[in-house]
Amino acid sequence: MQTRLRAANEALSRSSNVDGLTQLFNHKYFQEKLAFEFEAAVRYQRPLSVAMIDIDSFKRVNDTHGHAVGDRVLELISAALTAETRSTDIAARYGGDEFAMILRETRIEAALLFANRIGEAARDIRVETGEGVARVSVSIGLAALPHRRIASARHLLDYADRALYRAKRNGRNQVQAWGRPPLPKPAEAQTARAARLSVA
Repeated sequence: MQTRLRAANEALSRSSNVDGLTQLFNHKYFQEKLAFEFEAAVRYQRPLSVAMIDIDSFKRVNDTHGHAVGDRVLELISAALTAETRSTDIAARYGGDEFAMILRETRIEAALLFANRIGEAARDIRVETGEGVARVSVSIGLAALPHRRIASARHLLDYADRALYRAKRNGRNQVQAWGRPPLPKPAEAQTARAARLSVA
């Protein structure tokens, strides 16, 4: 009986921390872990990155294809995040069509590589519907420690959010990092790479 009770309590505790649709951690759990990880990163002088991820034009997906398709898109984005997440990372549904991630022991350069993989995975998503194929993309904002202007977990999250909004203003479907010059859009980056190769 004690074993069953302990298992039931553990299941209840986990369910209170997990989003029902996506099976990622929820907003409340993310905030708690971010505060903990920030303090640990500052105390032990370890790098820490945060990613804010937003599905582009998600309202149009719901309006065009219905909420069932919208839910499926959320599930597939969540699966892409889970596939890229290390055991030490935290992936959460932050709210609505927005996700957030805590990347422990991760500097901004590695966070950029991670975010670009997420962007590629999102662009590969296809959902068959009665009105055709639904396709999506994501905008991602990053912020990271160490940084002299980031003094709290709230600052870290706020700066990642600012980077996300810069990605939105710059045309969506891209990654931006706070504290760095604007990064090129995916198509522009591919064009620039091709030009460098042709020159070489």
